[in-house]
Amino acid sequence: MAEPVWEEIDLESARDHARAVVDGAPADERIIAHYARDNASVVLVRADPHGAWALIYMCTTAGTRADYSSTLLDLAAEHTLHVGSAAPQYGQGPRLHYAAIRAAGITTARTRQAGEPWRILTADDSGWILDARVTDDFHDAPAYELEAPGMTWHPIA
Repeated sequence: MAEPVWEEIDLESARDHARAVVDGAPADERIIAHYARDNASVVLVRADPHGAWALIYMCTTAGTRADYSSTLLDLAAEHTLHVGSAAPQYGQGPRLHYAAIRAAGITTARTRQAGEPWRILTADDSGWILDARVTDDFHDAPAYELEAPGMTWHPIA
């Protein structure tokens, strides 16, 4: 995996672009993908002038906005299977869960919370599968699986 050239990474500008898209501004060339559902949103935004690195920006969209953006993704990576979560305070909800998935031949993933049916996620035109959701229970994280060739499901840790 390549290392970012930190002097060229502009996290503040990337966050500003992502926030603007969440607020309804049209996406420009820096926005790779955006997904909104219920009270959560996730945006994948280019963070350097070469388009080699992307910032995952996620936020709640109901009530007072809580936003998080600390993960950079290498856009040259052969595949990305990134799931995570963030919360204002460890051990207390609400907790924002997100996924950013891209791999050759993978166009479908699925997710569910305990006790709920699976929800299908599909790749957008850029090839990314994104998901975002908020849970009140800090310890209740969703499961994610991708559909591999042969129609078999594989968990994403």
